[in-house]
Amino acid sequence: MKKIITALVTPFTSDYKIDYDTLKIYIDYQLDDVDGFIVCGTTAEVCTLSDDEKFELLEFVLRICPSDKEIYFGCGTNNTTTTLALAKKASNYPINGLLIVTPYYNKPSQKGLYKHYECIAQAVSLPIILYQVESRCNCILEIETIKKLHHNHLNIIGIKYASSSIETLKEIRKQVKNFTIYCGDDALLYEMNPYIDGVISVLTHLYAKNIRAFFDTEDKREDFFIKRYSRLLFIESNPVPVKYVLSKLLHGGDFVRLPLATIGDDNKKLIDAYFDNLYDGYNVSLIYESNTNRRTT
Repeated sequence: MKKIITALVTPFTSDYKIDYDTLKIYIDYQLDDVDGFIVCGTTAEVCTLSDDEKFELLEFVLRICPSDKEIYFGCGTNNTTTTLALAKKASNYPINGLLIVTPYYNKPSQKGLYKHYECIAQAVSLPIILYQVESRCNCILEIETIKKLHHNHLNIIGIKYASSSIETLKEIRKQVKNFTIYCGDDALLYEMNPYIDGVISVLTHLYAKNIRAFFDTEDKREDFFIKRYSRLLFIESNPVPVKYVLSKLLHGGDFVRLPLATIGDDNKKLIDAYFDNLYDGYNVSLIYESNTNRRTT
């Protein structure tokens, strides 16, 4: 069975402190349908979190999640020393592994990328998932670099693939043996499905059931809805739209930390028009209450 892992948002209060009460609601809402969570990934606005906040979040998620849920900690930065320090500290927690994005802004060569990941893989024993997202980092791990990293370091076990090239994805699947591949772009789930072992998703905050149904049936109708949700939930920089939809349909506010700003009025109208029609007379919070009651009875 393909795995479904959510890249968690970090809800904030109106004074921009972490809203743990709302985070618990978001986690509880999807617990029945996901296999685990990424804490402090891109969707968490990790670049605006202090180190103390990152580990407070990790401790909170570990505390409230059942033991059968996989928990991964995002500790990728564009400074190898900083990434290494975060990875070493995370090793003290009972987590399933680390998600480490390619260094952004620096534009390292393949040699630099290899040495960056090698440094971390040699220092910690936790499983490491590479993270390829060219649109944010402006650099990619080439297939030969991925092969070399996986071959030389047994704890480099997989990749979150959020690039648009399906041909490259096919080649990774073909050339890198015993390697776990997660789709990192919800909108491309259908196209990537033949080559992946699961998804690391933003949509699963609200639509994990749809993605589970798609994996179970490969129903093109589910892909239609996933693509439509994706267009709306990525209409501005992630996680701005999903935070707005979560606040609208479930709980909490849509507060984001600068330099992000809350969703623009025109895009808010597009989202409102779709979701008001979709959920006319339909209370999402009732599903949350039903899910919670079912787990506690």
